[in-house]
Amino acid sequence: MKFIIHEAKEFLCDDCETPLGNLSGWPYYSKNNDNYCPDCALRRGLIGANEWLFAKGIDCYHHAEYENGTITAYQKCGRGYHKDVVKLSDCNAE
Repeated sequence: MKFIIHEAKEFLCDDCETPLGNLSGWPYYSKNNDNYCPDCALRRGLIGANEWLFAKGIDCYHHAEYENGTITAYQKCGRGYHKDVVKLSDCNAE
């Protein structure tokens, strides 16, 4: 019996060149044969702030907005909302 073994390739983000973790099940986003991490996909407008939060394992927010490197997320709290602010770090920073 002959087995054909294919090596799985880990993708790199086409913007920041960090490993995407696709072999470990981490989410990544593709457009026109380019692959992006959640941070770069959000900056490029491929995903929204809610989807970015969900990709990071956070799904307790009612809605979220992204503007100029900052995510403002709102969680339902009684009659109103609790606001949290998350600043995205620069992917290229060492």
